[in-house]
Amino acid sequence: MTRELLSLQQLNGKIREADEEVGKKLTAVETDVRTRFAEQRSTVDGLWLVRRSITLGVIGALLVALFITDVVSTVSQRASERPGLWLRQKTLHKAT
Repeated sequence: MTRELLSLQQLNGKIREADEEVGKKLTAVETDVRTRFAEQRSTVDGLWLVRRSITLGVIGALLVALFITDVVSTVSQRASERPGLWLRQKTLHKAT
């Protein structure tokens, strides 16, 4: 073989060696990252549970507030339609 081909083959061998070394380092880093994520998994799950609980609590509070607002406005509207009804019903209950 010619000198240039031997030089290219040596260069190719060096590139392969470097590629294998980089591959090994990447595998080691990936393993390390997976290990660290596995260690933090319980903490992340706990935080996710807290976030979900807070979200559901806020949604529940908003629904209750809307329901109470609707009930109060309905009672207020009915009371304004019949101004003396509440007083008459109270006196009827006291009389019986």
